[in-house]
Amino acid sequence: MNTKTKIVLILSVEEDQSTMNVIEWLVLMNQPFVLLHPDDLINFSFNNKKYYIEVNNRKLNLDDIKSFWYRRGFITLKKIQNTKKELDWIVLDENKSILDFLYFLLENKLHINKRSDNSINKLTTLIIAEKCGLLIPKSYYNSSEFGKEKKITKTIVGSASFIKDNKVYMMFTKTISNKELTENYEFKYTQERILKKYELRIFYLHDKLWSMAIFSQKDNQTKVDFREYNLIKPNRNVPYSLPNHIEKKIKNLMKTLDINSGSIDMIVSKENKYIFLEVNPIGQFGMTSYPCNYKIEKEIAKYLIHEK
Repeated sequence: MNTKTKIVLILSVEEDQSTMNVIEWLVLMNQPFVLLHPDDLINFSFNNKKYYIEVNNRKLNLDDIKSFWYRRGFITLKKIQNTKKELDWIVLDENKSILDFLYFLLENKLHINKRSDNSINKLTTLIIAEKCGLLIPKSYYNSSEFGKEKKITKTIVGSASFIKDNKVYMMFTKTISNKELTENYEFKYTQERILKKYELRIFYLHDKLWSMAIFSQKDNQTKVDFREYNLIKPNRNVPYSLPNHIEKKIKNLMKTLDINSGSIDMIVSKENKYIFLEVNPIGQFGMTSYPCNYKIEKEIAKYLIHEK
């Protein structure tokens, strides 16, 4: 197949608007693509070193895939029929090995993110960030030594949510007292509360950074967690230029983590210190792209088609 007709393969979930916004740019650039969802049943086969996936009655040679974007979700292989129950666990292990092999093949192409990025550990990332020269907050877990400084509590797993009475509830970062921590509080992870000048949301893609400042600290509703959006009087979001030494440390962190794309949260304290909070490889980037007119969606599309 001619290289000009090679396709971009995207793995995502149906409700992800960011995926569709990138696809709009691929369409404008006349770039063929295939979009996979977890509900799509994939048949994978190979003949010596020729590898194929079949989805929705379309068979694709992996040689014809120019790039792979792991956005969200997972690949679902068609189940191999097993007639002998005693072999169930072996068949499951066989399927897992085949699936791991398929991801390996796709992630060895030009790609954005990997399946493993979906399970990045926040606590491990903080330690690595500090080794890369970034400042991090003081952290505590299940500790009886509470100290005097004010603390915030947050989930370790990132943007957690739960369903109750058919409603979805988001879990935000909150201030917490030492007294509350001793009273059978469910979540034992806390950080020191740092008074901030503003927050930073930074998008990273293959050694490039796009940064935005969020002025959330003067609004009681958003000063602890800007995600508690004030829809009546929204926070001011503006393009932001990071100091060179902070850019270098962030790039070093992402390379150390072996992550080529992600959204990074930082704060700038009242003492003008840049403090790293976390990185989400599959985080939303539209909230940085649109207010700052960065057109990150176009940048992602250009990277996937390997356009300079």
